[in-house]
Amino acid sequence: VCAATPNITASPCSTCAALLAQDLSPAVLHDMVAEACEIAHEPRVDAVARVLTARCAVAVDLTRRYLDLVEQRR
Repeated sequence: VCAATPNITASPCSTCAALLAQDLSPAVLHDMVAEACEIAHEPRVDAVARVLTARCAVAVDLTRRYLDLVEQRR
């Protein structure tokens, strides 16, 4: 069990990944998005980077809500 998520039984590493994503700077995310968009031939780099930055800012909450829904379905 991960120290960051001791009470979560389903995929604690997902929450650890969310914690890491939440700590990424907008500049780092923008660089990652720019590279991915170049590969995918997606011209809307800034828009994609803005959305990803917003999602990463709440990554832990999104992950916990998702894992709660998964647990409810069991």
